[in-house]
Amino acid sequence: MKKSFWMPVVLVAMSLLGCGKEISREFLDQSGGKLYERGEHTPYTGKVFNDRSFFLTHSVGSKVSCRSHLVDGVYDGSYLCKDENTGNTVIDAHMENGKLDGELKSYDYKTGKKIIDAEFKEGLLDGEVIVYLDGEKVCETQYKKGKMEGKHVCWGVALVSYTSRPFGSVNVIRVNSFESKKKTADAIFENGKIKD
Repeated sequence: MKKSFWMPVVLVAMSLLGCGKEISREFLDQSGGKLYERGEHTPYTGKVFNDRSFFLTHSVGSKVSCRSHLVDGVYDGSYLCKDENTGNTVIDAHMENGKLDGELKSYDYKTGKKIIDAEFKEGLLDGEVIVYLDGEKVCETQYKKGKMEGKHVCWGVALVSYTSRPFGSVNVIRVNSFESKKKTADAIFENGKIKD
């Protein structure tokens, strides 16, 4: 008798506290920096799928679909993007209070090989950023509060450039000329500038 009484209570509690609500991004509207379910006046809390708002595209030719989580209308929690054609993960990141916070990993949408490992704190690069080309490490750079701080070393890379995008994300724009493992850049940065 006790089992049959508690089973419905447990199932109701799990449905209320467990997975929570899930909605497609197309049914969320933005206002005042927060996302709302269309027609609602309270910022949305729950899971989001088909989210292309944070990382619009990952690579030329790649169409990504992301799954994310919002708390009180802002990104908070896991942010996972997969290529719709290959199924490969292209972005695996963590958000806190609407900003990147923690590790961000980016992968080639065709091969699944890692492109970048980066650490963020409160939306700014903070820690080591490692760039890969065809699975080989080609650059290591240290950041502190969004500025290069410490070592910057590249092997056989002519150009690696980063650009900021909304919400403090980083995007590797171009990695060219991986010809050898010969060191091609070695510098120490302080407050975003090469240290003398």
